Amino acid sequence: MSDVIVLPDGSAFFVAEIDTSADPGPPIKWNPWNKVVQDHRDGTIMHDLTNEERTKRGLPTPWTPDMSDIECHEPPVW
Repeated sequence: MSDVIVLPDGSAFFVAEIDTSADPGPPIKWNPWNKVVQDHRDGTIMHDLTNEERTKRGLPTPWTPDMSDIECHEPPVW
């Protein structure tokens, strides 16, 4: 559904309703910028899953938090 807004000068425009029902996807997924698997609801890093995904992408393992200080400034790894 959309609404029509009419301005005092007589011009009008439509305001579309935004569909918020789209599935945002799984909350736990690979973050290509930080190069970790994390819960995007609260930022929790899943260490075991991170190491598995890093191995698939040829990144060094095991992951440690100090690696993020350097890697977050490097290009993303999809």
